[in-house]
Amino acid sequence: MNIYTEDILVRPHECGQNERIKLHGILNYFQDVAAEHAKILRMGMEDLALMDRLWVLSRLKVKIFRYPMLREKLFLRTYPTGILKLFVDRQYEIYSSDQLLAVCSSLWLILNAKTLRPQDPSKIVKNLLPDNRKEKAYFQSLDRINSQDVFPILELVVGVSDIDLNGHLNNAVYARYIEDVLGMLIGKEPDIDEIQINFQHAGELHDHIKCGGTLSGKNFYISGGNYFCAEGKLR
Repeated sequence: MNIYTEDILVRPHECGQNERIKLHGILNYFQDVAAEHAKILRMGMEDLALMDRLWVLSRLKVKIFRYPMLREKLFLRTYPTGILKLFVDRQYEIYSSDQLLAVCSSLWLILNAKTLRPQDPSKIVKNLLPDNRKEKAYFQSLDRINSQDVFPILELVVGVSDIDLNGHLNNAVYARYIEDVLGMLIGKEPDIDEIQINFQHAGELHDHIKCGGTLSGKNFYISGGNYFCAEGKLR
């Protein structure tokens, strides 16, 4: 199966007061469909665990043309688009009927489960990756985000409910932190047009993550110290 698709209904718990899905809800969709497709391709979490390997999301960039709304029926589409050095590249699309609502590119690493050192994906999953060269890769370059000094305005503690199947802070929770910091900076729920998130260090139970950010016009930068950083623009 070169491309994985899934129908989803936007649930009330995924939305804010404006009945619009939150950013971390979108990221939850992306990681869930990626996991399902990887499992079908025989390179899922369970498959890698047999080799003492694990997947980690390193970077992603999302462009949101229109936010999905409460009880809207969505059609998700995802597919890998090859290997970029130590990264496996994966794309995502969200549709409502025939309308494209959002697109995303992501870069995944395979780590040794014991040493947490990156492994060469061409030696592990190259023969399992489908040929999707004809499919669109939305963001060709997800570079490092230049670090900025920011004053922490929010300190969060990683709780039990934040931990994922790998025993680390779930990727979508970082998006929740970003939404909270932006909300403090602008005084309302942020309307994010585009965002890149770089995941730098896995959060573990009881870690204290100090977050802050800057806003210049519609452009923003958010830092979670050594854990993550993000940049993007508001509508």
